[in-house]
Amino acid sequence: MKTYTTPKWSTTWGHSTEMVKVYVDEKLDAMPYAQAGVRFRKYNGAVEMVLVSYLTDVIIVRAGLLACTGTYSATTRKHIGAFMREYFGASYYDAKKAYELNACYQVDTGRYLKLSGNDVIDAETGEIITDVNVADVAALAA
Repeated sequence: MKTYTTPKWSTTWGHSTEMVKVYVDEKLDAMPYAQAGVRFRKYNGAVEMVLVSYLTDVIIVRAGLLACTGTYSATTRKHIGAFMREYFGASYYDAKKAYELNACYQVDTGRYLKLSGNDVIDAETGEIITDVNVADVAALAA
């Protein structure tokens, strides 16, 4: 397990002198000194991958589906880009588009998926997708 230290955010002044140690399972190869890393944790009997930037869970990958929780600061966007390239051969813009579409990025096909009623649809074409578990998309869309 690897660590990095980052300032604890203060809601009063927007900064803090108090430092917090953050534990991650892997650092990003392209940014080994960044205040970011990857955690692997159990979720419903499976393993999910989480990109942590500073103190924030920025990307969650579960069952081959990626959810981006925001685009954040310029530095966090660099963390997202490095993570996407290193783990999926994709780019920051793929994660950003998923966030903007309020969709999940399917890492093996590059499709953007979202819920429409009880169906999973391609967020760009509106086509109903039948090869994806609705519960997996619903868990990340929440």
